[in-house]
Amino acid sequence: MPPNHDAALEWLALTTSAIRSADPNHPITIGLHMEDLEEDRKLGPLEAGQFCDFLCMHGYPIYSSWSRGPKDALLLPFLALVTEWLGNREVLFEEFGAPTLPAQPDEDLTRTSTTLLAEADAAEFTASALSLLLDYGLLGGFIWCFGDYARNLWALPPLDQAVHERYFGLWRSDGSRKPAGEVVAQFNRASPDPRPRNLDWIDIKPNQFYESPAQNLRRLYQRLQSMVEQ
Repeated sequence: MPPNHDAALEWLALTTSAIRSADPNHPITIGLHMEDLEEDRKLGPLEAGQFCDFLCMHGYPIYSSWSRGPKDALLLPFLALVTEWLGNREVLFEEFGAPTLPAQPDEDLTRTSTTLLAEADAAEFTASALSLLLDYGLLGGFIWCFGDYARNLWALPPLDQAVHERYFGLWRSDGSRKPAGEVVAQFNRASPDPRPRNLDWIDIKPNQFYESPAQNLRRLYQRLQSMVEQ
């Protein structure tokens, strides 16, 4: 994390300038995470939006203590829309997904507090997430990740400690496709009923957000939920 906002802005200026001097044609982005909205980590959408052509967000309901549960797909467009609002840049949802319970026993799972979903539940979450990201007009979404890790890699970092990371794949380690992989294969990329880009649930200004980021994020999500449920 940068020591302060000025250091973050200086780093962004130097880095993007160096990239553009070598390649003025390709757009530049940076990966932001849910934690960059939950707290002021000195380099967030407000800073990145001044230098990047578009922004990226990573987010997982399983890692959120304030989501509605591990299958809360609405959390993804919410995080993206807040990022877009703060940074004044379009957003690609660069990383989302869900680890699944393995068919074969893995005794190491007793060491994790992270929720693993049944494969059918992960497929349901994936379908909802893709549809919502499309409906809300995001640039796109990338799923973490291609495949589960083979057993002979489990003793290596980070899989030795982050046990749930072994099982985020759309494919199992034996090469067979999970139901979530089938969802992606069949996904319709044309939204029949796009949602209006209504940000009326945001009742503060961008420069007020980081005065109490965690509280503001939770409150704004409740406001969005109420609007969606009407």
